[in-house]
Amino acid sequence: MGCAPSTAEGVIVSKTTPQERAPTKEEYDTDNKPETLDFSLIEDNTSNIDDILSYLRRQEDYAGETILDEKLVRLSEGFYNPSDEKIFPVYANYLAVHGYPQLYVKIFNKLHSYDFLDRNTKKDTFALIGCYLATSVLWNTCDSSPVMCREVGKAGIIELMMGDLGALKEYAVVKERDEYKDAYLEGLLATLHNIIRLYIDNRGYFRNAGAVEILQYYLHMEKILYRTYALLTLSFIVNDDENHRINTGNENLEFLVTLLKSALESKDHREKEYLFHSTELVAGITKLAVNDQNKVKLVNAGVLKPLVKMLQDECTVKENLLAATAVWTLAFHKENKNNIQNEDGCVEALEKLQKSPDHGLRKACDGALWELKANKEKEVLPSTVTSKGHVMISYNWGVQKRMIRLKEKLKAAGFKVWMDIEKMGGSTLEAMAEAVQGADVVLICMSEKYKYSNPCRSEAEYTYKLNKDYIPIRVQSNYTPDGWLGIMVGAKLYFDFSTEDYFEKHFPNLVKELGERGKNTIQEEHSEVVRAEAVLTGTGNPSNNTSLNGPVSSWNNDDVIVWLKENELGHLTPKFKRYTGRKLLTLRKISLEAPQFFYESVQNKLGIKDLYDIITFKEALEEF
Repeated sequence: MGCAPSTAEGVIVSKTTPQERAPTKEEYDTDNKPETLDFSLIEDNTSNIDDILSYLRRQEDYAGETILDEKLVRLSEGFYNPSDEKIFPVYANYLAVHGYPQLYVKIFNKLHSYDFLDRNTKKDTFALIGCYLATSVLWNTCDSSPVMCREVGKAGIIELMMGDLGALKEYAVVKERDEYKDAYLEGLLATLHNIIRLYIDNRGYFRNAGAVEILQYYLHMEKILYRTYALLTLSFIVNDDENHRINTGNENLEFLVTLLKSALESKDHREKEYLFHSTELVAGITKLAVNDQNKVKLVNAGVLKPLVKMLQDECTVKENLLAATAVWTLAFHKENKNNIQNEDGCVEALEKLQKSPDHGLRKACDGALWELKANKEKEVLPSTVTSKGHVMISYNWGVQKRMIRLKEKLKAAGFKVWMDIEKMGGSTLEAMAEAVQGADVVLICMSEKYKYSNPCRSEAEYTYKLNKDYIPIRVQSNYTPDGWLGIMVGAKLYFDFSTEDYFEKHFPNLVKELGERGKNTIQEEHSEVVRAEAVLTGTGNPSNNTSLNGPVSSWNNDDVIVWLKENELGHLTPKFKRYTGRKLLTLRKISLEAPQFFYESVQNKLGIKDLYDIITFKEALEEF
């Protein structure tokens, strides 16, 4: 559930419907990084925000009525227009990078000098309300800003909140209720859920703070709200070995499915009693479904019908995407495949959404259908590659820079390397399948994010099904693979590339382990040298270089324009204003390594729509 209840005169009076918010990419794809920040939408209010932050930083006692009523309430409600959903994330980002997480730590520590859990004085009461209000600022902003969630983790706030959550365990089960403690307890649970839901990299902070043990306690509460928050948060932080702690039977999974069905019955797709949105519930269900035992239990609990409902046109693109991702995750278990295929309308909805203009949604539908149908068909196909194969790098997007270095070092050592460097602007599952089929060996780059990534699992399992050689490489410090990845890797020898020092130290050993697998032949090495010399000397395109002198790599934009005109593409010159010869050479390389991405980019980014122009442009590039 997203936002904190409203307040009046420093006292919590009632709940309001949480702000409607589309889920961010971090909810279904942990690879994405926070976007570049732009505060132009709130520039008229930044001075007011700065004044409040400055005032709060100067204070030493945060249990005063002025601070509660005029400052913390104002920050909690935010400087935004509720009718414009784009403004509040900007406001949240502004607070994140202008020090609110650090200010929260100061406020939290000062207020904890009071004995507010026993509430013996009026000041104690004000301190408790102050803690609630300071936390509600994070409750609201962490619901819309992965940047704020990231900064909260770095500031040590997760440990502070888990400490209070532990201290409130005894109160949580008493029959006599206290409205202030109830509000604060709910605020802690809701904020912690938002913090992990929007920024999975905080997982380590949760585990270090003992979150698994503390939240497990709240799973047994009679109050459904506490149980739900605890279960959804645990879904993001437990290991496979700990799955039994949150799911001793099927009751918790069945409970979430029931909540999801209830949410989808309402007009705004919020569960009626506690206002959990369908997207929040599906995000948690999908994380629980990473565990293979839970996959079958969720399908048996009836999760497919609400997921199919979320794949329909009347739902938002974000709901479509999260539902398709959930189906993809569930489809990794062979016992589920027939059930999903036989679920009325499921495959048809996925096939329809494959044509969506949204790239992420298309990718999720492709993946789900791949696991349901294409994977089974391709499993028995022999490789069509007859020449010597390559080394394929299978990795998660979060370590791309390190893997590009690995690719270049392997190429320099004489290996042919296939690596998706365009993150499926270019590589489709079909391209991945061809890459696996053509590989002599696949490098499985192990990390927590690799394990949780559906595309990575599809690559790894397809490698295993084709009986391809594979070498595990650890790219996350102290990571021990568990679940499906742990089963696949087993007791295999792995190389630790998790730090720069280890990268350099262990690279020679990796080369030795690869041996001749993926090595260029003498003829191929010679061809590469000839092609490189042709590009550098400009002799690779004698027919098209009638007016151009020097190597292509030295061309400036004027030379590029001349080249376009000589290839009957002069009408496209406005689209290439920033291009040089080096950029054209890079574009040619992309066309060879990621052809699907190349053609999509030519049409969608460069805006070249005419088929004749596309063919002419590609032919001209090939002459380099």
